[in-house]
Amino acid sequence: MMARMSDAEAWSASFGSDASAVYAETLLPTVFVPWAGDLLDVLMVGPGQRLLDVACGPGTLAAVAATRIGSTGAVTGVDPSDTMLDLARRIELVDGAAPVAWLRGPADDIALPTGSFDVVACQQGVQFFPDRRAALVEMRRVCRGGGRMGFSVWRPIDECPSFRAVAAGLSEALGADAADAYRGGPWGWTDPAAMTEVTEGAGFIDVQAVARTLSVRFHSVEQLAATVGAAPVGAQLDASPSEVRRAFLDATAAAIQPFLRGTAVVAPTATTVVTARSPGW
Repeated sequence: MMARMSDAEAWSASFGSDASAVYAETLLPTVFVPWAGDLLDVLMVGPGQRLLDVACGPGTLAAVAATRIGSTGAVTGVDPSDTMLDLARRIELVDGAAPVAWLRGPADDIALPTGSFDVVACQQGVQFFPDRRAALVEMRRVCRGGGRMGFSVWRPIDECPSFRAVAAGLSEALGADAADAYRGGPWGWTDPAAMTEVTEGAGFIDVQAVARTLSVRFHSVEQLAATVGAAPVGAQLDASPSEVRRAFLDATAAAIQPFLRGTAVVAPTATTVVTARSPGW
């Protein structure tokens, strides 16, 4: 009998499917572009550096980094999904941005030379890796001695009211199991102590795990609700009768009501950002 996919594995698989379009259209501009800037701020990314974006998805962080690094540096994005890389290759970089190379491959087997990068970053990917330690070992390998590594993962969903509201909508419309599967994806690994332990175990030094908060804005409850299409449960909801979809939207709207500013949703999101240094100056 085939083993059941974990919630995180199911989410990861959905990123390589039709759900990737929803992800790119609804989540990138509202959530992942602002948070990419925050991670790059923490890592002090600047002109002339060589940066690797691990689990780059549709290239969000890589593109923001390319603008900061400029033409004297270079950026590489690596991801296992052809669908995501196809989206990344469509990005139109601004004049003067660093060149970006796109590479297909898993995080735990990066086909790039040892010590190639000044900075290695991963935005909202480590929680999905089947072997986090192996991936972080590879991230250390490709980072030069003294180089910096940083990754971000969501803090508990209760600290992210917008997504907590979506989970409440799913619970009302599809039941507790659907809501739990949603919660168990991107918000399924939230212990900073565990993050520190696995990062140190991979050979990094000066490891720090810090909670960070950033307010994000959806222009409407409908836009927020549409983000469920990036989740595995999105297909189930789409196939449901109209009254079930309406129940989901109504329950999501009720749950997010304290964060409505006119018709817009403005609410905090919270991540843990783990930073470290590669040994061997």
